[in-house]
Amino acid sequence: MAHDQPGAGSSGRQSAAEPNGGTRCSDLTRATDMAQSIGPMPSSPRQVPKAVPHKAGFGLSAEGSCELLGELARMKHYVLFIDRRCCLFAAQRTRSPFDELDEIGTCFGQIDNILKRIPRKRYRLLVDARCGPLRNDPAFESALSQHRGKLLFGFAKNAALAATASGCLQIQRFARIDGRQVLATEDPHAAFRHLGIPYHHLEPFAVPEAGSEPDQGTSTP
Repeated sequence: MAHDQPGAGSSGRQSAAEPNGGTRCSDLTRATDMAQSIGPMPSSPRQVPKAVPHKAGFGLSAEGSCELLGELARMKHYVLFIDRRCCLFAAQRTRSPFDELDEIGTCFGQIDNILKRIPRKRYRLLVDARCGPLRNDPAFESALSQHRGKLLFGFAKNAALAATASGCLQIQRFARIDGRQVLATEDPHAAFRHLGIPYHHLEPFAVPEAGSEPDQGTSTP
């Protein structure tokens, strides 16, 4: 919005005649000339983008990966992480199975309570199901379909990691049922490229137990 300058225009530049024939500039004219020499003020302040890019040396390793992912909650079936700078929420499946179907509702209810403090629409979701125990019986999938949305729904972008190709297919099948768009992959780097943020190290939290091998079947989300 242009700022009106008092005395601006041709009349503001006229000098007042002195009785002795000389001229004298008024204080108002001098102020106007000074304002015009500075130039017009900006019409409105620029909008600051919500996303805060990484600065060199802040949160990024020498390889360009982000090191700001911190543990938010540790549960029996999931460990939850958050990076508020990258707007990333990550849920990593533990090796603990759902022994009873009632545990599914309890687990996802706890996650839902935690997520109430996080603006999902601004955040990206990564689900790491690589260590999840194999289970795909109808009773389990029916119970899971009732509650998994408490974790999965409402995020700006979604990616999921599975240990095998069959695990990726199961995640994609769940996504089609739920009407969600999610990248399911075995490659962590591909997941972060899809999310549009630097790579985050999740591997230290998903190291297989001594003497065990990753499940070679589908992983429960």
